[in-house]
Amino acid sequence: MKYLILIIFVICVCSCKTNNLVYTNGINETLQLEHKATLKYTKITGHTGSCEWLTYSLKNDTLNIQSNTITIGSRNAINNGNVYGQMFKLYNDSLVNVANGISFYSTEYLKKKNKLLAKKKLYMYVIFEGKKHKITKRNIEHSILRKIDYFSYTTSTIDPQVAHALYNIPLNYITLEFTRK
Repeated sequence: MKYLILIIFVICVCSCKTNNLVYTNGINETLQLEHKATLKYTKITGHTGSCEWLTYSLKNDTLNIQSNTITIGSRNAINNGNVYGQMFKLYNDSLVNVANGISFYSTEYLKKKNKLLAKKKLYMYVIFEGKKHKITKRNIEHSILRKIDYFSYTTSTIDPQVAHALYNIPLNYITLEFTRK
């Protein structure tokens, strides 16, 4: 009996898993290709959101979203007019709106991009009283940033080209300059 329940559970879990393609613009809209001709459009506005099921067709790597909605139960989806009748160019990692160039990126692409950004080391230089000080994750606790009286100084960023010319700071570093008020 235990094994029968376990087998039923595994079958249910496996059948619920689908290989839907999900694309997001990173802000508040998501396009999820549910089936061969159905997509789920979700838009979040403030603390609320709306969800619509639309039909689409795919022809020559172009996704064309039709204007009709699919009736679910007794309700039709709310027409908010954002993706109705729009055409998207389908790429490996994104959907690009043909009309306005807005991109929706796949969730796998965004995960890979976020992992790469997390691995990058953020270094910056601080120019304080004419001297450059390198700030890293290791020395942030004992750096010059803890010794500055922020009420007496104003902060500005220096263009990487100028920082390289004046202080020989590499171009990929952020440079902040503190000047006395």
